[in-house]
Amino acid sequence: MKQIFGVAMIMSGSFAGDVYAVSSFEYKKVDGISLSMSARFPEGHQKTDLSPCHQVREGLPPTILFHGTRDTTVPPENAERFERLMKEAGNHCVRVPFEGRRHSFFNGSGFRRNNTDADFNTTMEKSVEFLKSIGFVPETG
Repeated sequence: MKQIFGVAMIMSGSFAGDVYAVSSFEYKKVDGISLSMSARFPEGHQKTDLSPCHQVREGLPPTILFHGTRDTTVPPENAERFERLMKEAGNHCVRVPFEGRRHSFFNGSGFRRNNTDADFNTTMEKSVEFLKSIGFVPETG
C-alpha cells in the first residue's frame, strides 16, 4: 500500500541549528507525587538519526507543517529548512506559519485548559484543505 500522507509533528527540540525528536520523558517523583517532567534528549549520532531534516529524500509523502513564528523551542528557520529540503528532493511540502505564535500554539482547550480553540480549529481547517488539495479527502458539494 502506497503511503500518501505524512505528519511532520516530530519536531520537539532543537540542537545546533537542527531539529530532532525527544527520545523519552522522565517523571521526577517525591513521595509518589509527580512534581515535574523532563525530556531525555538523544545523544551523539542519535541527534542526526532522529532529525527530520536528515531523513529527507525523494518519494516522501505530502506533508503539511504548522509552525509559530515566535517558537523558541524549534526556531522557525528549522521549519523553513525542512520545507526547502523537502521541495529540493521533489516532495510536496506546505509550511503554514502562524504569526506571533510560540511552540505548541495549536494545543486546544482539551489539552491546555487556558487555551482557546481558535488556533486548533484553524490548523484542523487547513489540514482538511491540504488533504483535499492532494486528493486524500474528496471535495464536498
